[in-house]
Amino acid sequence: MKRFSFSLQTVHNLREARRDEEEQRLAQVAAVIQAATEAVAEIERQRAAVEAKLAKATGPLCTAELTLHVNYLELLAQREHEARQHLAALERERETQREVTLAATREAKVTGQLRARQQARHTAELVRAEQQLLDELAVTASLRSGPGGDD
Repeated sequence: MKRFSFSLQTVHNLREARRDEEEQRLAQVAAVIQAATEAVAEIERQRAAVEAKLAKATGPLCTAELTLHVNYLELLAQREHEARQHLAALERERETQREVTLAATREAKVTGQLRARQQARHTAELVRAEQQLLDELAVTASLRSGPGGDD
């Protein structure tokens, strides 16, 4: 019997390669989201530090210094808003990439299952052919020995 060969092996290999690429892209998007989340957290820490500094201030405050702190807080609020919008866009991109990755995974799984079924059929055919050959050998040996058992 000839060796098993899967006629769609090239397609299966391409699908697995595409799945791997999409998984890598998803991981990259996740890393970018992690960095964006850390940026938002850093802005929040900076804002909290300035607010705490202003809250602890006692006595008379210099108007110029107070104006600088308020302007800085406004700038931080604007940066935080922009960072959150960017983070939301990245999360939408991650969801889209996740769907693409799932589709690529399903495609690779389908050809993998098809390959497994064809290989199982091939193996079953080999076993059946081998058993048939053994049965024929047993019948031939039985016929040779004959009724008298001379052999």
